[in-house]
Amino acid sequence: MLEKPSERQHIGLAASLYVSETPHVEPPANQDSHLLRLPSELLSMVFGYLVGEKKAWLSRLTTVCKSLLSEAESALYHEMCLGISPDASNNMRRITEKPSRAALVRKLVLGLYCGLPGSGDPLKAVLLLFTNLHWLRIFSTNPGMFEHLVHIPSRLRVLELTGSDYTPHIEGVLAAHPDVEHLAIVFAPNRQDDHPHPISRPDILPKLKSLVLKFYPQMPPEKDLFMASVRYPYPVSHLSVTLISHDDLIYAMDLFAETLVTVNLVRKMDARCAVECFWPTHVLAEKRFPRLQHLRISDLYGHSPVRHGRTETIALPGSRDTAPVLRSVVWGADQPTMNTLRGLPDTGAEVPIENFMDCYARVLFESIPTLKRLGIYHRAERYREIEEAVGEVYMQAENGCLTGPTHEMINFEQWRG
Repeated sequence: MLEKPSERQHIGLAASLYVSETPHVEPPANQDSHLLRLPSELLSMVFGYLVGEKKAWLSRLTTVCKSLLSEAESALYHEMCLGISPDASNNMRRITEKPSRAALVRKLVLGLYCGLPGSGDPLKAVLLLFTNLHWLRIFSTNPGMFEHLVHIPSRLRVLELTGSDYTPHIEGVLAAHPDVEHLAIVFAPNRQDDHPHPISRPDILPKLKSLVLKFYPQMPPEKDLFMASVRYPYPVSHLSVTLISHDDLIYAMDLFAETLVTVNLVRKMDARCAVECFWPTHVLAEKRFPRLQHLRISDLYGHSPVRHGRTETIALPGSRDTAPVLRSVVWGADQPTMNTLRGLPDTGAEVPIENFMDCYARVLFESIPTLKRLGIYHRAERYREIEEAVGEVYMQAENGCLTGPTHEMINFEQWRG
């Protein structure tokens, strides 16, 4: 497979095309211009590796070389930002000057407030031009702006909705885009009395595979926002929820139990959590997850200093059948929890009382035969997502014996597979 060109290769390519500020002059027919002699299929492949590049020479190329105009514009306009980037006004000008460029856009980031800056056209008319979008992220402080998404004629596969207030039009937007496979909903309402509008229609999202919801700490802890957001068992294989309450967690795991393959949850630990909730695999209790392969749980205790680690609450009854194909578990814990797991007393003295971490690993690998890896790391970031962290790793050796812990990097994407 071809590798993405380096900066040096970009410079070489620019030099071979003689891109400059001088007026356009067609090269003689017999000039040894290797790139221009390539078949159109290979040209498309070459410029495909320039997708996302915002180099000035690539933009100039669209004005000085008619022979490569189509390929250069396809690379230049493959991704676009409108409304929230320094290039937003220039991008809008380019679209209005030549509307056909909008059809080249596959990935669009929209920042909508009262409209699109620099645009004299109605928002609906502008959105109608994007006929080939596959990926859309939209942010708006006005929840009414989201209803305009129903006018986009594209067959979106990725849709990310972000705003400061929940939109009442969410089901109508999703009904207009039946091909959505990845849906992310991230709202941070300014008012505590604001609430999500539920997604419950069974006739929408038939292809949904990945569902991401992020809630924010300014909402009252007793609010169960997931139950208020999703009320139908869509065919979700990957579920990611940030700041999910105890009751919400039970509801969500039950709602998608039959289809879940990977789970990533940041759970709020509050007074509703029983003692056994201390252990992350307790989320699998009393249910069956026939397809679940990867479980990642992170804890957020707030101001509570209590960490109830008891060995008698580790085991799950019937765990061999609960998750018959589970292969990896990752646990992100705060520093007091890490101290509890290592058996360190609350006084801070470096004297182990009982190593709960080793005990948890041993019981877990004994009760879940398919488990291959367990990772436990210190979650220093309370709300921001990270891609990897150094932690304690336990593994099942080829002879079936438990090995670890080893202090090493845990790459969450690799572990998820």
